[in-house]
Amino acid sequence: MNTIDFDLYTFGKCIRPFVDECIRVGWLMNLHEPRIEIKPNVSHRSVFDGNLYERWQSIGDRVEFVAWPALIYESGTVVAKGFVKCFNPDMNLQQRKAFIGIRDQAKT
Repeated sequence: MNTIDFDLYTFGKCIRPFVDECIRVGWLMNLHEPRIEIKPNVSHRSVFDGNLYERWQSIGDRVEFVAWPALIYESGTVVAKGFVKCFNPDMNLQQRKAFIGIRDQAKT
């Protein structure tokens, strides 16, 4: 089993600039006129919406997860499309792995 040395103090110092920048960008999005919003995550297995999202390393019409959210004006106009990983519910797990190039480690 692999272990990772984890120092909470060092992690906090490293992550702090990222968190500060996220807060700054979120605040600027709020101040922008018209306001820019992050599109709420879509539900697992919901139908893919090509107006809001691009497919990321995937095939199919059902959303597996959101990799990057879409940005929209409060009116609904898209500022930047997000990225979702989609899947075809008719494909089994082995077929999906083959599509994205994951090899079965037991067969290698």
